Order: sequence, then structure tokens, then C-alpha cells
Amino acid sequence: MNLRARFQWLLNRRKLILDGAAAFNLLQTAWRIMAAPITLILVTQFLGADEQGYYYVFANVLALQVLLEAGVGFVFLRTVSTNARHIKIVSGNIIIEKSVEGTLGPYIAFAGHWFLGIATIVSLVTIPAGLLIFETRTASDVSWRLPWLLVAVCNCLPLAIQPFILLSEAVVSRSRTYRARFISALLGTLITWVLLAFNFGLYSLAASALVSFLVLMILIVIPLRKVHSLLYDRSRLNWRVFREFWSDQWRISLTWITGFLYWNSAPIIVFKLFGPAIAGHYGASLSMLNSLQQLSSSALNSRTAVLASRMGHGEVREARREFSVGLAFSLVIFSVALIALAAFVGGNFFPSLTDRLLPLPMILLLGGFYFFNILFAALALFARLRYNEPFLYFSLASNLLLPAGVFISAATTHILEISIISQVCIQLILLPWAVKIYASASR
Repeated sequence: MNLRARFQWLLNRRKLILDGAAAFNLLQTAWRIMAAPITLILVTQFLGADEQGYYYVFANVLALQVLLEAGVGFVFLRTVSTNARHIKIVSGNIIIEKSVEGTLGPYIAFAGHWFLGIATIVSLVTIPAGLLIFETRTASDVSWRLPWLLVAVCNCLPLAIQPFILLSEAVVSRSRTYRARFISALLGTLITWVLLAFNFGLYSLAASALVSFLVLMILIVIPLRKVHSLLYDRSRLNWRVFREFWSDQWRISLTWITGFLYWNSAPIIVFKLFGPAIAGHYGASLSMLNSLQQLSSSALNSRTAVLASRMGHGEVREARREFSVGLAFSLVIFSVALIALAAFVGGNFFPSLTDRLLPLPMILLLGGFYFFNILFAALALFARLRYNEPFLYFSLASNLLLPAGVFISAATTHILEISIISQVCIQLILLPWAVKIYASASR
């Protein structure tokens, strides 16, 4: 093979591995990782200690929408993608094969009603839930009620257009959809930075959500109206569609619903029991560790398609070997990054920032918690490539035990370190169970 042919082969292989959708998804992940420290610096510079607590816990309460969405989007995307090959767009004209003319309509109508209903319910639930959660016994001069109302409403808007976004990904162009999502995330973050720098405080969150929504409207919803109207079939909407969705997704729904407790309950508990200032320190520390987790997990997640291909061809041993190397690499990356973060915090190179984080021992304890998160998520990823939700009961147990342990330990001892230690202890207890499930799946 001459040099030119080899170069062309490598170029074609690269295109197969990293298509447009994957490239924009990678860009969005990289942007989130890079933007998190800058956002944290701006938050610590332009928000007060109590205001920082409201800033981070707002997002945890807003995650209620994930709980109520219940994984319908995932099942909808899978259903529509299965039939996408029967739909073609040629020179702006939509060609739908007769075999699917009456098939997709009910699902698209159901998704439209479901997400519109969820957007309404979320606004009706999260607004009073936030008012209840953010009322604290400690005195605070933070004006949070109006910002919370605006943030809650603006964050519900993307839910209403979620069927358009999923339809765009499944039928029109994955690359175009991920590009729109990347631009939306990019502009939303930039707006947050600008408004924080101009002392708009908590209002920056509402403006960011609104800008992100408008970008998605312009880039996805408006161009897709014709496709949506042709496929939409309200006359066929009935309970059969709901039953089919539920039969496919009840396992996913349970995992998503309890997952809200796993990822979002601890900051809310800390806010209620220790006050907004401590919650701000806790949220800022979690933000930095989240970035480290995303950075390290990307090394393994990028190999998912390769692992799935090997499993599909019965090459379980080879897949396990590749997975083990990828997992070890991810854990090493996280450990090195955590050590670097510890050196930065311990060295106190940026006092105005480190003073708004938890003390170093607590950050290291939370680092242990995230270390096990990476491990469990990786083991579950590999097992799910071979079997249907083998980690279901494990996920339910961890999603319920963890918030219960945090609440009981924090409420009884009123010591934040004890509540963090309880999280790591629960993960250590669950570790043999996770290893056993993985071992069974990798045989």
C-alpha cells in the first residue's frame, strides 16, 4: 500500500470512527469540561457565599424534570430510529414509505403530548418545591424568589420541544442535531459568564436557559415543522401507545427516577441542614469533581461502539480485554487529576477560589465517592452491552441507599464529613455485588 493509499485508508477509517455527530458530541463534552472551572471562578468572584449555594442547588431541584420525564425520550428515539430508514428527505421533499405511514404518527403524537404535559407539570411542581426547599432558618439577604421563578420556567421550555429534537436526531441528521446542541450549550455558557461578570447574579441562570432554548428553536424546531406535521397523527393516539412505551421502558424509568435521588439529593440535604453557604462550598466542589469524572470517563465511553461490535460478533474475551485497559486508563486519569486538584487546593494558589470550596480532606473523600462512581458506571456499561439491564436492582439499591445514608448521618450527627464518609462506605458495601454482576456478564 503506497503512502497516498495508506493516508486515504486512515482518513476513511477516521471518518467511520468519528462522524459529525460524534465530533460535535465530543466538542460539547470538551466544552463542558473546560467551561466548568471558568464558571466556578466567576461564581466565586461575583456571587456572595450564600448566593453561591442557591446557584448550585437550583440545578439539583431543576433535575426533577429528569425524574418526571421517566426516560420516554430514550425509548422514543429508539423507536423512531428503527423506522428512520423508511423516511427520506430529497431536495427538501419528504418521502415516506407506505409501510411506516401509520406507524410513527401515534408515537410522535404521544411524545408531543407527553413532553408538553411534563413541561407543564414540571413547572407546577418545581416552583413550589423550590420555594419550600430554599426557605432556610438561617438569615440570608439573597433575593432568590424571582430568579428561581424565572429559572424554573425557562428550564421547562426545552422539554416542550424535546420531540422535535429527538425527531431531528433520528430522521433528519444526527450531525445537525448535535451541532445545534453544541451551539446551544456554548452560547448558554457564554451568556452566563457575561451576566455574572456584570453582576446579574442568579438571573444569569434564567438568561442562559432562555438563550439555549431559542437557539434550539431556530436551528431545529422551525426547520423541522414540515417533517413533524407530516408524521404527526393525533387520530391514532391511544393507550396502546402508552402501554407499548411502558412495556419497553419500565426498567429505564425506575433507574432514571431513583437516579434523581442518587445525584441530586445530597446537595439539597446539605442546603437544608447546613445552610446555603456550606451548600455553596459543597456544590462548587462537586462541580470540579464532575469535570474530572467527565474527563476520565470519556476515555472509556469513546470505545463503546467498538466494544458493542466485538460483543455482537461473540468476541467477549477481546471485548473484556479492551474494556479492562480502558477502565484502568480512566481510573488512572481521574486519580492523577484528583492529585493535581488536591495540590492546587492545598497550595492555596487562588485564595478567593479555594476559600469557596470544601476543606481538602472532604474533597478527597468526595473524590473517593467519584472514583467508585466511575468504576460502577463502567462495569454497568460493559454488562449492558451483553444483557438487558443486569444492573437494574443494583442501581435501585444504590440510588435509594445513598441518599438515605446521607440524610440519616447528616441529620443525626450534624457533621458534614460523616455524611460524605457514609457515601463512600455504602459504595464499598455494594462493590462486591457490582463485581459479581460484571463477572457474570463477561464470561
